[in-house]
Amino acid sequence: MIAMLPGAWKKGAFGIPEPLPEASEQIAPESIDLVICPCTAFDENGSRIGMGAGYYDRFLPKCRNAHVAAAAFEVQKADFIPLREWDYPMEAVYTDKAIYSGTIL
Repeated sequence: MIAMLPGAWKKGAFGIPEPLPEASEQIAPESIDLVICPCTAFDENGSRIGMGAGYYDRFLPKCRNAHVAAAAFEVQKADFIPLREWDYPMEAVYTDKAIYSGTIL
């Protein structure tokens, strides 16, 4: 996983737009100050389940200067999600109904 400043877009998987690499600038992870992560489920402690591939869990430790939050719908909230040693906890989770684990913005 790499971060890019898009210069142009192309259709990616499932028709989701993604930066066209040859027209975009790669961003160093340590220069990123905010990462918004997708999630499948989360709990009030900032634990999240992604899509299972671990891309964010491997990328986020490189973003040493970034605040890290998840965006989700309230219906995705679980009572408890155990963190495994490789899981990266969120500083906050923002939903359509509430903010969990503190406010970073």
